Amino acid sequence: ALKSGTNLDLGAIWQGLTLITLAAILAFVSASHKRFWGMSWPVAIGVTLSIAALSWLVVYPALTVLAERADIAATLSSIMG
Repeated sequence: ALKSGTNLDLGAIWQGLTLITLAAILAFVSASHKRFWGMSWPVAIGVTLSIAALSWLVVYPALTVLAERADIAATLSSIMG
C-alpha cells in the first residue's frame, strides 16, 4: 500500500482489528466456559455475553465513580510530579 500510494483509512483498519479481537476473546471465553463448566455452546455464549454486559454496565461505571470520588487523578499527578 505504501509503494502504490494507496490511501488507507487507519481508523477503519483499527475498528476492524478491534472487532476481530473482541470476537476472538468472546470465542476463547465461551470455549473456556464450555470446557471447564460443561456448558453447551449456546449456554456458554449466553453466560459470556451476560457477564460482559454486567461488567460494562455495572462494574466499570461503579469503578469510574469510585475513582472520581477518591480523586485518583489528582493523587497520581501529585505523586508523579
